[in-house]
Amino acid sequence: MYLGLADLVARWVYTRQGVHRLMRREGFPAPAFAINRGRTKVWRRGDIEAYELAHPELTDEEMKLSKVRGYCIAVGRGQQAKGAARATPPDAPEIELDAAFWENARIVETRTRR
Repeated sequence: MYLGLADLVARWVYTRQGVHRLMRREGFPAPAFAINRGRTKVWRRGDIEAYELAHPELTDEEMKLSKVRGYCIAVGRGQQAKGAARATPPDAPEIELDAAFWENARIVETRTRR
């Protein structure tokens, strides 16, 4: 059985752009073949399933959220190292973020793309 881009989007609950980013990663399976003058790539299901085993964040929502949190922490530390982030004032109020907040959290880029 074979899978196309739309199948991967539905299978992983990613956007088309998100799947295209994954395709550029080292280790992403090579397409089995391409149709439509090379514009439409098709992968073997077994190759995709093997890739999913190596990358559980594709199919496990909790793993995906964990990876997003880790990314956000790394970005924050990088900003601190460059002096682009300020420390939280000591009199700032503490707030509790419930599970619904994290379930709906999305990464938003603030810099403009070139």
